Order: sequence, then structure tokens, then C-alpha cells
Amino acid sequence: MSLLAFMGVVGGVCSLAGYVPYAREIIQGKSAPQRASWLIWTLSSCLVLFSYWEVGARTTIWLPLAYVIGSAFITVLAYTHGKEGWGVLEQLALVVAIISSIRWIYFAQPFVTLALNMAIGFLGYLPTIKALALNKTKSEELALEGWTLFFLGSIFNLMAVSSWTMTIAAVPIVIFVMNGIILGLSLRNSLAQERTPTL
Repeated sequence: MSLLAFMGVVGGVCSLAGYVPYAREIIQGKSAPQRASWLIWTLSSCLVLFSYWEVGARTTIWLPLAYVIGSAFITVLAYTHGKEGWGVLEQLALVVAIISSIRWIYFAQPFVTLALNMAIGFLGYLPTIKALALNKTKSEELALEGWTLFFLGSIFNLMAVSSWTMTIAAVPIVIFVMNGIILGLSLRNSLAQERTPTL
């Protein structure tokens, strides 16, 4: 196994481990994921994985694979411990996923599928980023432990990039930036809560 391939595997393992704290909270009844949201994110993650492989990703494929496995596991937990939820974001994500799948199947354009489903993932990050940025007392449901593992996984995945072309490097870069922003805001809020005097 090459060094790049090893880095990619480590990135995938770290990212998969990032789901463990959230799964533990769900099982303990401390958090209730929305079923529709996680089902759609799982579908979108599958499309990212398959289209990313199709455009030539190999050493960096492990992180998207980890996201598929982790999302699927949370989806299963959502149907036993979660809640209903079907908002505008979920509806938009489903429509985009369907359209991108059709384009890939009928027009052989895997990069379009990859880009559109990465956009779904990006949109999924935005509510979390907004909530953390505007409210310093806000804690993210995946917690610091989870986001630290996700960010660590994205660092290893970035180090595993074998070809710095847009089709291969875009996914690791976007994931690294998004995870970094959320971890940074989560750390800021955690420190702010520690400094707040209790009455």
C-alpha cells in the first residue's frame, strides 16, 4: 500500500469514528435525528461516492465511503430513535439528487452528479454553521469529539490527494474547509460557555 493510499484509509477510519459520539447520544436518548434528513444525506453521500469513483478518485475514496456507512447507520437509528422532519431543504436535496442521477445515467456525466451532490452536502452544513456562528451558547449535536474526528479525517484525506485536478481535489478541499469551520465555531462556543459564570 502506498503512502497516499494509507493516508486515505486513515482519513476514512477517522471520519467513520466521527459518527460514534452522535450514535451514542441517539441511543442514550439525548438526541433525536430527523429521519427524512438522514435518509436524503445517505442517498446524496452514495451518489458522491459512486460519481467520485467514476471520475477517477482512488486514494481519497475512503472518506466518502465512511460518510455513506456513517450516514446509513444514523439513518437506521433515526427510524428507531428519531423524529419526523420534511422541510424545504430536504425537499430540495431530494430533487437535486434525483436530477443529478438522471443526468449521470442518461448523459454519462458523473462530474455533474458529483458537483450537485457536493452542493447538497454544502447546503446541509449551512444551518449548523449559521446556528453556531450566531449563538455562542449553541453546542453542535455531533459534539466536539465527533467534529474533531471529522476534521482529522479531512486532513488525512487532503494529504491523500493523488492528483490536484478539480475533479479529484475539490471533494477533499470542500470537506476540509466545512469541517474546519464547524470545528472552529464549536471550539469557540465551548470556550465561551466555560468562561460564562454560573449563577
